[in-house]
Amino acid sequence: MSRWANKTAIVIGAGSDLGQAITFALLKNGIHVYYAIVSKEEQEKIKAEYEKMDKKDTLTGKLLEPKHDDLNIKDIEEIFEMDVNILINNIDADVDFHFSIHLKFMNEVINSMRRRQVEGHIFNINSIHGHFLPTLPNSYLNERDVFLFNEWVVSKHTSVTLTHMIRRQVVDVKPPIRVTSISPSCLKMNITDITLNESNNELSLMPEDVADAIIYALRLKPTVQITELIIQSAGMHP
Repeated sequence: MSRWANKTAIVIGAGSDLGQAITFALLKNGIHVYYAIVSKEEQEKIKAEYEKMDKKDTLTGKLLEPKHDDLNIKDIEEIFEMDVNILINNIDADVDFHFSIHLKFMNEVINSMRRRQVEGHIFNINSIHGHFLPTLPNSYLNERDVFLFNEWVVSKHTSVTLTHMIRRQVVDVKPPIRVTSISPSCLKMNITDITLNESNNELSLMPEDVADAIIYALRLKPTVQITELIIQSAGMHP
């Protein structure tokens, strides 16, 4: 991880339990983190946890706070005088918003990396349900819930496809820009009511399990890319 020390990452959706786990895993490895798409309450929670960290540890990265909404990559790099080398897309929203944010930041960060000719890594947090069509749970009885469930599943499949389209777009870029799709099963975390009602069972993953996978992918040498990583609890079907 030494080559990533003092580099900058953007974590989109840092306010969720998973987003916070990823943010602090990066910070503990000496990576500076700009956190985006978070509420005021989530910002306060992130800052409070950051203050608890041991700042004497030379590997602890800086927490970069949002200055205002709708920043682009160029703004972020100019404000903090730090170039962005890692992008983590971790948002769970409606299809239009979800992909407009994904595309905006991915395109901007790729342009920045190519202009500076540096190694980069993009992670899209997808879902195991982006790889197959799950059965609609019996608890979803009304029309609204069925619509939200269908939209959520479609967004996951689309996000997996988008990730690999972007990966193919930069396949010949040197230094390499690696693109990784991480597809976990259900997590023990704060999630919306359009999930599969598995978030609290004993087979659920912890957010830290996914954060560990991101650190593992970053550790690999630049010539090795994890294109798709499906993570699920042992004993879980499928």
